[in-house]
Amino acid sequence: MVKLVRTPVATAALVALPAVLALAAVLPYARERPPRAPAPTWSDTTVVAGLLHAAPMAGRARGDAIELQLLTATRPVALQLFVAAEPSEPSAADAAAPLEQPVAFGELRTADPAPRARHLASGSLAAAGASVAPLVLPADAAIELSIEGLAPGVSYRWRCTLGEADAGERHGAARATAIATGRFVTARPRGAPFRFVVFSDTHVFPAVLEPELPPEVARDEYFLGMVMESLFWYRTTRERVAAEAAAVFERMDGERPDFAVSLGDVFDLHGRGFNWAFPAQEMADAAHLEARRALTALNGAGSLFQVLGNWEGESGCHPDEPRRFARLARQRHTVNPRPATSRVPGSPDEDYYAFEWGDLLGIALNVRGYTPTVHHLDPAEPGGGKPDDFTLGAAQKQFLEATLAQAEQPYRALFLHHVVGGNAGNPADSAYGRGGGRAAHVGEQEWVHQLCRRHGVQVIFYGHDHVFTDLEVDGIHYTLPGTTSAPWRFSAAETGYDRFWTDSGYARVDVAPAQMSVEFVNLAGELLFGYTVAPNAK
Repeated sequence: MVKLVRTPVATAALVALPAVLALAAVLPYARERPPRAPAPTWSDTTVVAGLLHAAPMAGRARGDAIELQLLTATRPVALQLFVAAEPSEPSAADAAAPLEQPVAFGELRTADPAPRARHLASGSLAAAGASVAPLVLPADAAIELSIEGLAPGVSYRWRCTLGEADAGERHGAARATAIATGRFVTARPRGAPFRFVVFSDTHVFPAVLEPELPPEVARDEYFLGMVMESLFWYRTTRERVAAEAAAVFERMDGERPDFAVSLGDVFDLHGRGFNWAFPAQEMADAAHLEARRALTALNGAGSLFQVLGNWEGESGCHPDEPRRFARLARQRHTVNPRPATSRVPGSPDEDYYAFEWGDLLGIALNVRGYTPTVHHLDPAEPGGGKPDDFTLGAAQKQFLEATLAQAEQPYRALFLHHVVGGNAGNPADSAYGRGGGRAAHVGEQEWVHQLCRRHGVQVIFYGHDHVFTDLEVDGIHYTLPGTTSAPWRFSAAETGYDRFWTDSGYARVDVAPAQMSVEFVNLAGELLFGYTVAPNAK
């Protein structure tokens, strides 16, 4: 048996088989996890009767409107959408009641500009029981349905009925049909209480990106053994991650939040290399689609806001073309706010943005995308970055400063994959951006920290380190809501944290006029830790 040890990923030994040895480097972490568990198929929420590549996803909520995004498969689809407001305390009977109020859509049109077959339609609620013609959607397209004329701060149920639009051309073949359901909430007005959830580092392992077996490996017993063990680890870990993620998402969905925030690293690229760059559009699409299929288990959790991590293939150190592949795939598969969504416009690439919800101002930032140096967990890597050279870039810094300067909400929070600096348990992990509040005064994070102090930011939510922890620095909580399902749970030797929990789970946040409470919830539903913050005076 080949003995496998944890080694830095970028070394001379990795030149021939970088993906295999990248996996070998993390195998000891995987062996600390529980034994193999059955995986869900995602089939009942994603491959919707062959008509959609994934279940619809809600986002870009405003006080009077929301968008529902669909990804059609290989055939045109006839769609009808029904929406109804939920009672404030819905019962099981309410949840099962049929929806009678259809949405009447205007003509579907091509987006301008149209990144990769994006189509738009706007619609309003019609009278209950009204006859509304189906909207025909083209095949293999991203469809964005804007539902307008809604009431602010209201929870709605929705149901899509889907049918094959051109079944008649197949000489009497049965017409494929499907139903997809979910829930969304319009943005709350000031003073209204609400709940949201925050999670991070799901690390779904895409099936299409498992390690490959180069022909020369089969003739080398040493490398063949490593590849076979890596393949076994990848597939069994993929199953464990899928099962655990689905269980955590089900629990979050049951919280009935207004929205959920993902802090990045939804999928994982260890099968091909460490923080790999996509060589083709098809691979970027496949990874994002698998992540999208997993996340639609949150269809009852309202809107989904997504933050970029370090595994999405958009790091500033990657070449322009692979970054473009990743960016286009992300924009096709996520529903992040656009500059026009909010009165506080963010990036046209939807990678940093702000949103206003009741008494909360939320600001999502992108650290890796604007940091040009390489941060691949190997301090000896040529051109490798340091703990203090992460950056938001000039435009994003200006956005953050301007957004906080005009903040009026009593509660203000930042959401980012990791802080703009590192101070962990060792030099390599510090350069990788670990450490959270320990890095409050490192590099550009010092500027962010002082800006947050000046403008009343109470919480900085971040991920990356795969454990639950909270550290209060100068009155600001640096809060890490664990991981839903990543196969690595780091110790103090990697993170430097004195107090942390390695459970799978998420953070539950309740916002009310008197206080905002943050609680850590594990997979079993147990409360691990909690704290409250007071509102700002203005």
